[in-house]
Amino acid sequence: MNIINKTLCLITIFLTTTLLAYAEPLPQHEVFKINAAVHDLNTLSVNFAIHQGYYLYKNKLTINAQNPHFLTLGEIKLPKYATIVDKQGQKKPVFKNDLNFFIPILPEAAGEGEIAVNYQGCSFEGYCYPPAKAIINVQFDNKLTPINVQVEDNPLIKASDTELSATGPIEELLFNHSVSIILLSFFSFGLMLAFTPCVLPMIPVISSFILSQRGSVSTSKAFFISLSYVLGLAVTYAAIGICFALLGSNLQVAFQSPITQSLLALLFVVLALSMFEVYELRPPSHWQTWFTQIAQKNIGGAYWSSAILGSLSTLILSPCVTPPLVGTLAFIAQSKQVFLGGLYLFVLGIGSGIPLLLISTSFAHILPKAGLWMYKVKALIGILLLILAIQLLSAFIAESAYMALWACLLITTGVFIGVFTPAFSLVEKFNQSLGIICFLAGVLIFIGAAMGNTDLLKPLALSFNAPNTRSATLSVDSLSQLGKAMQNNKGKPILLDFYAEWCTDCKYIDNFTLQEPEVKAALQRVQMIRVDITKNNQDSQELLKAYNVIAPPTFIFIHQDGKEQKDFRLTGDIKATTLIHELKTI
Repeated sequence: MNIINKTLCLITIFLTTTLLAYAEPLPQHEVFKINAAVHDLNTLSVNFAIHQGYYLYKNKLTINAQNPHFLTLGEIKLPKYATIVDKQGQKKPVFKNDLNFFIPILPEAAGEGEIAVNYQGCSFEGYCYPPAKAIINVQFDNKLTPINVQVEDNPLIKASDTELSATGPIEELLFNHSVSIILLSFFSFGLMLAFTPCVLPMIPVISSFILSQRGSVSTSKAFFISLSYVLGLAVTYAAIGICFALLGSNLQVAFQSPITQSLLALLFVVLALSMFEVYELRPPSHWQTWFTQIAQKNIGGAYWSSAILGSLSTLILSPCVTPPLVGTLAFIAQSKQVFLGGLYLFVLGIGSGIPLLLISTSFAHILPKAGLWMYKVKALIGILLLILAIQLLSAFIAESAYMALWACLLITTGVFIGVFTPAFSLVEKFNQSLGIICFLAGVLIFIGAAMGNTDLLKPLALSFNAPNTRSATLSVDSLSQLGKAMQNNKGKPILLDFYAEWCTDCKYIDNFTLQEPEVKAALQRVQMIRVDITKNNQDSQELLKAYNVIAPPTFIFIHQDGKEQKDFRLTGDIKATTLIHELKTI
């Protein structure tokens, strides 16, 4: 065990130092320096000084007059270009080192004018800069005089308009490092995810599946059942990435719709009641015969069932939109390296499933032989399945209904544990104490729900002491509405909050993170706009594509000049401390 702990520590240290060691790309204005000078009476000489290791796309270079009524540009002849082959195997004409060309100018009258030079370039290491524009101000009286050159970056960029673009640590890892380092890093990411809400809800699912097997389950069989579950999980992670690249949509978002979540919650309730032995789930006789034949032929029906269960658990139970997942989906969308991105996500799934594999395997080993204890374990797993059902419904039911469901569950649990049953032995008194705690907690939560409170942990807190931060927040659900809201902004930085009612993390951030006093104070510096994609319709997809958002929750910070602060983008489980830091930095 010490060896495992040391290995995990070394992997974590290695991953941390690797991420910190990433070299920041040079600023765009240092990589592509543009200067203009007079060549003769009617000709302007333009020079691009291109930094070593970078290049400009020939097809992205355009020159035009901003005010053609004052001046007209003659034919521009560009010098010989080089050809590179990108990662998709396509040949692209580019300019390297220095680029010099002349712009013939035919002025219509004396005065001042502007010439726009649009360009875009990339690094040979793999990352690209967004399209940029340089404005050359010229004056023409008796002779041509360039006044100055202003470089303006375009804040809007689409993945389809550029080659590979690295905008954060995960993207830097994916675009600029070897496959072996990326695989090791993603395995480490998976291990870190294993102890978060991304994976923890799966423990009672696989445990109940192992318990449901007829007869005693050996350690080796529990291992292979758990391994099948983890492989189903990992394959589904990879499939999510591949489907995202091929279909242009997030499969996990589709599976987290209210209808799907409700059906799965109903299934968990049915399974929980069978754990309480209200009835016995028994397939039709001809099905049983078929399963028996499969078992006799050693085809491994339990293993296939476990793999399918792991796949469905990944799609529906895992509430996480993690930076590794977001970064990999962006990598696949931009690079079109579908199977390589799928491999990275597969390794991420394997890493997150390793602790699950160890826990589930040891579950069969540490439990004693069959006896009365199994009824208590089955009842406990039944309660955990009901908790999962409530959590699935929490994404789209009213908060008062959510609290009422918890109250009913706790009160019922307290009654069945023995809150009203006479206790004589030490074990019975301990059980009765647990029953009293559950019963009283349920009563308090029920009273809080009746009072209109929504905090499960503080059910009796006065609701007016916690005003909702979103009451003063603009809410939009289409690009046109978002454009109007941003135009009406009065000089503040903008915080775009991509939100959905069916997003569990979104609700947690809404009810807890954004309600912290320090967060509220920091939010005064920005104009917060909720981008509501609950409907998941065409407008929602356009909003997601416009800002390259994979899924909610995602926070995007936009500066007063309209440019997104890409390094500040937050996704997934957003902590108050992280949000406060970004708000103070922008």
